[in-house]
Amino acid sequence: MAVCLRVAGTYIRLKKIMRILIRIFKNLESLITKQPDTMQLPEAISLIQKGIFPHSSPQTWADLGAGNGLFSEALLSILLP
Repeated sequence: MAVCLRVAGTYIRLKKIMRILIRIFKNLESLITKQPDTMQLPEAISLIQKGIFPHSSPQTWADLGAGNGLFSEALLSILLP
């Protein structure tokens, strides 16, 4: 004898409900663990370029990184003549 639940006036086997729930959770897991798109150098440059003003005197910059060096590379490409 199969165990059934009544959902919206229809009897559904518990086994079928479990399969549906497993599929839903697997889809949710893949959405949660999906890596975001990686930012590219031109996008990083455009994000910080407006905040860097040209000076005639030498400047000192400190770049405290926490990633793969993308913003360091962007800063370098902006500051070098």
